[in-house]
Amino acid sequence: KRRSVMARYPMKDELISNFRDVFSNYVAVEFKANAPSFMPDDKFVTFGSCFAANVAAELKSQGKAVWHIPIGEDLNNTYTNKLFWQWVCGCKVDEDVGNKIFKLLNVPRDEVLRKIKDAKCFIYTLGLGAAFFSKITGDVLIPDSDWVGTRALVEHGDFKTTSVEDNYQNILDIIKLIRQINVDAQIVITLSPVPLLATFERHSAVIADCLSKSVLRVAINQVMNDKIEAVYYWPSFEAVRWLAPHIGKFYGGDDGVSRHINESVISDIISVFVDSVTSRRP
Repeated sequence: KRRSVMARYPMKDELISNFRDVFSNYVAVEFKANAPSFMPDDKFVTFGSCFAANVAAELKSQGKAVWHIPIGEDLNNTYTNKLFWQWVCGCKVDEDVGNKIFKLLNVPRDEVLRKIKDAKCFIYTLGLGAAFFSKITGDVLIPDSDWVGTRALVEHGDFKTTSVEDNYQNILDIIKLIRQINVDAQIVITLSPVPLLATFERHSAVIADCLSKSVLRVAINQVMNDKIEAVYYWPSFEAVRWLAPHIGKFYGGDDGVSRHINESVISDIISVFVDSVTSRRP
């Protein structure tokens, strides 16, 4: 018989203790039970928008060698993420798409290849489960530049929440592309807790954000159910979205911006991550 395991929701007195302990003991437990192992001089690459950049900065502050690949919010969905990695790997990508990716990210392909080959860990932070798609072709749209990005996308595309199945397949394809570059890379998937900035699909950006993140979280869960070797999920999303209402104000404490997560929260999340992956040795 398979042994039943019960995991209970933390009690009130446990939730009002310090955030780092609650996160470590009640949220990060599945990751810690089967965490990858890294040596002090192992190199990390992070990929994603502002939350991924904050993760990279915090890893650096804790003495890790990190290189961050920044992705603007208009690009941070699994469809454009996949196009980026196809472009990096030399797959056949529409020339206009390739030019736009290079212009927006301003990252040379050979530098990305070199950094991924040298990395022990690739941290992939998913952002949005919604994107703009061409009104004519149905293909995902990529802006020509940052400053006119959203305006141009609204004019030429339809903004819509995508499906779990499409995101699941896109994530699998991205994992395969990363493994083409570095077959031994330890891949850590996270979901950014930074909310959707705006929606053109609904009357409430809060509801749109809930749907967008939920689609991605379920897609990630399907990927994890496939039990792909050396692919892990780090629960930073749950740490912020589920613990914040119990513990206190997690957003806007540093700069007053309602979508920006407090630096102290990010520091605690990454501190638990570093402890989890360095306390185990190969």
